[in-house]
Amino acid sequence: MDESFTYVRVLVIGLSRRLRCSPPLSLVFYQSFLTAPFFQPAARLTLNAYAFVLGESRVLDRLRHHLVAGRRMTLIAVPLGAGLAFLMARAPDVPGRAWLEPVILIPIFVSAVSSSPSAMWWRLDRSGSFDRVCAPLDRASILWNLYSLLR
Repeated sequence: MDESFTYVRVLVIGLSRRLRCSPPLSLVFYQSFLTAPFFQPAARLTLNAYAFVLGESRVLDRLRHHLVAGRRMTLIAVPLGAGLAFLMARAPDVPGRAWLEPVILIPIFVSAVSSSPSAMWWRLDRSGSFDRVCAPLDRASILWNLYSLLR
């Protein structure tokens, strides 16, 4: 296959994706600046929605927390990923290479969306907050426990 044809194909695919995704996203972006739904004549452009959200101190607290967590994860992931990639590319005789290659690819296949709730539950369990949140549920389930019926 001709190399220039590949570049043209990649360019066409990229542009078609952008053209397909831009209208719905631009409508959502436009709606975020309006005071009412975009189809109502009374809708006016304003920054009130952003002022309302960013004026809340808890939102800024969470934003700061997410930025710090993202920075920490990047500081861990980049050197670790670069080192493992270098190891896999430059050292073909690594012991355990057959099982190490799929393990290295796990972060690509397991998205952050599915791993973040599990990290949240792990953190709740580790801090003891999970027990406080679920303690009333646990006491209520004692009545319906199969083993309690046998006593």
